[in-house]
Amino acid sequence: MSGPAFSGTDLPSSLEACAQGLPESGAIKIERNCSGQVRPLPNAVSEQLLHIGQEAIANAIRHAFPTRLAIAIDYRSDCVQLKVIDDGRGFIISGDLLGFGIRSMRKRASEIGGDLEISSTPGAGTCVSISVPISQRSRLISYIDAMVNFAIKIRETKTP
Repeated sequence: MSGPAFSGTDLPSSLEACAQGLPESGAIKIERNCSGQVRPLPNAVSEQLLHIGQEAIANAIRHAFPTRLAIAIDYRSDCVQLKVIDDGRGFIISGDLLGFGIRSMRKRASEIGGDLEISSTPGAGTCVSISVPISQRSRLISYIDAMVNFAIKIRETKTP
């Protein structure tokens, strides 16, 4: 998915739209859950979380054949955590998890200082989880960026 940068407040709906937009998702119940104080995230964090979430969703829908897919985002004071959980067929985790999608998720996570964990049980589904620390400075910069963007949008709507 390309286009403009995503803010942390767009992330949950963007991931849900991604899941619903995949052709194979028709019979899958998609759940979205946000907890904590939703706030803008640094652009790099939002974009990488979006791509990691898209990959985890696509893998679940295409390979696990789930009936349920949960997208959970937890905004904590010092970090943000994204989980994509499915009730699909799961797999045995071994040292050779070198598929392109998993390698890509790991690379994206490391670029933003995140910890990516994948847990799965055959017959019981998979959970892809990433936690990214958010410094006080990053939170302040994201807040200022959001306020500037908001002011620009207001100005654009008032300009004839």
